[in-house]
Amino acid sequence: MPNPKDPKKLQEYKEKQRQNALRQGFGKGRKGKSFEELYGETRAKELKKCCSTASRKAAEFLRQNSMLTEWNKKIGKSKVGKPRPHWKGGVSSLVSLITQSVECEVWREEVLRKYNKRCYLCGSKHRVQVHHLHSLSLLIQEQSITKDNWRQFCGVLFDPENGMVLCYKHHNRNNGISLHSVFGRIGITKEHFLLYERMYQKGLLGE
Repeated sequence: MPNPKDPKKLQEYKEKQRQNALRQGFGKGRKGKSFEELYGETRAKELKKCCSTASRKAAEFLRQNSMLTEWNKKIGKSKVGKPRPHWKGGVSSLVSLITQSVECEVWREEVLRKYNKRCYLCGSKHRVQVHHLHSLSLLIQEQSITKDNWRQFCGVLFDPENGMVLCYKHHNRNNGISLHSVFGRIGITKEHFLLYERMYQKGLLGE
């Protein structure tokens, strides 16, 4: 890299790097291009085969598990018809209120210490996050928790046994293999996590 005090040479260097990136398929030059155009026919075929195999194995495993079918039916019914009379506009704002509280931060630290700040699945310490095994949205609905009374349910909301440490890759990343990528964000329970753990152990996540 040229001396940053020489603006002309620095600009020429940046332009050269940008052109190299575009030729390799990064930046705006990547938009609208097929795998073959970006990686060549041989590499594109390998990538497609790898993605297809991982997706097929994961889909077959999930189809064989009756719990997923029941879960899909539950989610499907929640998206059909008029809102139920007791619906009060969703719980997202209440979930945000709870997760941003001091009580929740203390709970996170306790769970992180319990698992030595390592991902339960892969052992990574990179960008670890704390996951509610039984989701907050379900707890709020089951216990009829509101913005006015949620502190009365701290024992339920912040039970250390209901916490699990996962890295960003396996918890929240939109990469097709994380827990929330596979099962979504609505109605996640401990059973979903146990099923996800089995998928990881069987190598069905395409890692």
